[in-house]
Amino acid sequence: MARKRLTREESQAQTRERLLDAALELFIKAGLDATSLEEVAEAAGYSRGAFYSNFASKDELICEVVKRETLRAYQELNAIFERELSPMERLAVIRSYYLHLGGDINYCMFWTAVRLYAMQNPSVRPKIAELLNAYYADVAKHVRTFFEELGKEPPAPPEVLAFSLLAQALGLALSRMVDPGLISEEQFQQALTIYFDGLIGI
Repeated sequence: MARKRLTREESQAQTRERLLDAALELFIKAGLDATSLEEVAEAAGYSRGAFYSNFASKDELICEVVKRETLRAYQELNAIFERELSPMERLAVIRSYYLHLGGDINYCMFWTAVRLYAMQNPSVRPKIAELLNAYYADVAKHVRTFFEELGKEPPAPPEVLAFSLLAQALGLALSRMVDPGLISEEQFQQALTIYFDGLIGI
């Protein structure tokens, strides 16, 4: 069977996704500052011209990767809330999800690199902050829903709880990545669980 020929729009969308995939991999491996546009294009199998047909600048590329990854993370969390679960069953799944994120080296490397880049590049900082804040707001909606399921008032505004949880998971993971001997994997999970359950008020 002959392969269906892609339309111009489909071909461009495919090129764009491959460039985003390549950029994400290189950002994790080398950091945002150390990654050049030429390296991204080459890793994706395209020319520099193909890059500029999809992105106006490196900052735009970074923002698009951040936008895609926050959307992906939100969709993963959204899938948890679409499942038919009791509040305590849902809590166990959410806890497991954040424990997994906290132990994901690539996840931690990327999001740390994004924050450092934003701090060091004031021109793009507002856009990155906007994307992150939109993600925190999306997570906060689920935090609010979860407390409604529990029939409890949240101990703090859902936006604060969402931000605190994500920051704690990333901070603990980074400390352990710098010094793996600091605490064991089991202790890391225990620390995050204690913080998570305390945040929820259990």
